[in-house]
This record gives sequence, structure tokens and C-alpha cells, in this order.
Amino acid sequence: MSNEMAKILVIDDDGEYLRMQLRQLRAEGHEVFGAEDGPEGIEKARKFLPDIILLDIVMPGMNGYQVLEKLRSIPSTGDIPVVFLTCKSSMTELREGMERGADDYLAKPVTGEQLRKAIQARLKRRQLHKRGPIWPGDLELEAVTIALGKLGLTNREAEVMYWVMQGKSNTEIGSILNMSPATVRTHLQNFFPKLGVENRHAATILVWKLLTGKKDDVKN
Repeated sequence: MSNEMAKILVIDDDGEYLRMQLRQLRAEGHEVFGAEDGPEGIEKARKFLPDIILLDIVMPGMNGYQVLEKLRSIPSTGDIPVVFLTCKSSMTELREGMERGADDYLAKPVTGEQLRKAIQARLKRRQLHKRGPIWPGDLELEAVTIALGKLGLTNREAEVMYWVMQGKSNTEIGSILNMSPATVRTHLQNFFPKLGVENRHAATILVWKLLTGKKDDVKN
């Protein structure tokens, strides 16, 4: 168990699942708060200013997307990391959540280890934001691989993208990963469509946004 504890808000209309998550997080040593609908969740987010919010998407009345949009519009809650916890797991829904400003996406049922890693990753990203503009060296290969895997990239494609973000050329990436520059180029051509981009710069901006939520912090 990590020594880094946090104040966590869980918003989920499934009361039984909500209580289970609160018990699990409390057992990890976190300070936790629960809400069973969007308006209550927004109210508690403003009141307690949690370090991270775990948010269900499918809820009656105000769904998770609407809750996230509202949270992002409030100055005091706009930068709080939000992780979607939901049974919705299609690629389209994942992209929609990320494009709306979510920081991560976990499909139910979520294991304790998955939740632990997601929380620690978001807390680390937030600390980097507080420190100042984020540099490529701040990113870890594992974080990039996990994020891009959710968008359909293979581990090898994610490795190539990681080194693209470090400013490496195709020749340099090939040397690092023991492949030819032509193979690197093929990987790029294969995964650009998966990301919905056409070039290295656009891909870098997109991945920065997925990992940090603040594309303006990219340092070239």
C-alpha cells in the first residue's frame, strides 16, 4: 500500500457499490466522501475540495459527463483529477470521456490494484502541475502505455509514442527500441488513425491532454 494518502470523493448512484468503494478506500487510509447523485457530488466537491474524484457515468438525472462539465466550470474544482468508474467501456465512450476532460477511465468491476494505481498516477500528475509546467521527462513509460492502451494502441506502439514525446527522431527511436526507422514510421502510420491525428505534433498534444488535462503545459 502506498504511503501517499488522499481526500477522495466517490460519486455513484449504486448505493451498494458506493459503500463498497468507500470501505475499500478507507481501509487504504484515505479520507473519503460519498455522493449518490450528481448535484450532491458537486456540492461535496465544492465543500471538501478532494484530491481526486471517482465518478460514475450512468446516473439518473445528471449523468457523469454533465457532472464533469460542471466541475470543470467551477474555479475551485476545475483542476481536481476525475476518474470515471463505469460499466460503459466502448472505445467511443472512452474517447468521449477523455475529450470532456476526464483524467482516467476504469471499467467496472474495478480491482483494488487498478484503483490504487489510478489514484496514485493522478495524484502524481497533480503534484507535477503544482510544481510548474510539465516536461517530457516527467512522464513515465508505464503511464503512457496504460493511457494509450485504452485507446487501442499496442504496447509497442505506445513505446514509440513515448519516445516521440521525448522529441526523438525515427532513427533515434529505432536505435532505442532495436528496430529500423522504417518500422518506426510504420508504427506511426498505424496508430495515428487510432488517435484521430495526422502528425507527431498533434499526437503529442493529444497524449499530453489525456495524461495531464492541460495541453497548454506542453514544453517543446
